[in-house]
Amino acid sequence: MALGACSRACGDGGEPSAPDAQVRLAPPQPALVKDPAELTDSAASEPLAPKAKLENLTLRRGIRKDCVELRPARPGDDPKDPKFRVGSQASESLGVPALVFFHPAFAKAHPGFDVTAPRLLSPSELTVLSHELTELSMSLLAASDLTVAKSRWGKASPLVGEMERDDEWAQTRPVLAETARSLAAKAKAHAEQKEGLWVLGY
Repeated sequence: MALGACSRACGDGGEPSAPDAQVRLAPPQPALVKDPAELTDSAASEPLAPKAKLENLTLRRGIRKDCVELRPARPGDDPKDPKFRVGSQASESLGVPALVFFHPAFAKAHPGFDVTAPRLLSPSELTVLSHELTELSMSLLAASDLTVAKSRWGKASPLVGEMERDDEWAQTRPVLAETARSLAAKAKAHAEQKEGLWVLGY
């Protein structure tokens, strides 16, 4: 029956009958976002943890989206002053997921620590923070297995708790360890200069 319809519509070049006039070719499918034929090996195997996600876990100069500002304290700083609330590109910043991961170290240095309000860490607190972060960096390097990482940090850190694959943790672990080391060095430097450090979450 289908072959007969095709013969009538296509065979003699005449006008199709009324029912056959309604036959239409299926509309073309929308173009793929990226043609599979164009994929390279590197594009076909994207990293499990996107570069932007890993960069958000690092300590970097300047204010970035979804990050907490770490600003050296200066005489006359007033968190109630609107000018104080303007982020300084001379500061360094740290992604919120990383700060949540490091929260226990900050809380041990500054009891009651959180980022719902400006927090000023004193030089003595920064000395404690430096020690805690140095220890944490070594613990991270030793925790090569995701199961171990989840048992140790999964409940307090969504970053770790939501991971499902060992290779994702393998990518993230050295980044967190290096950030902990960098933060420890920063805290120590400010402490030695008898300089406080603001942690600003807005």
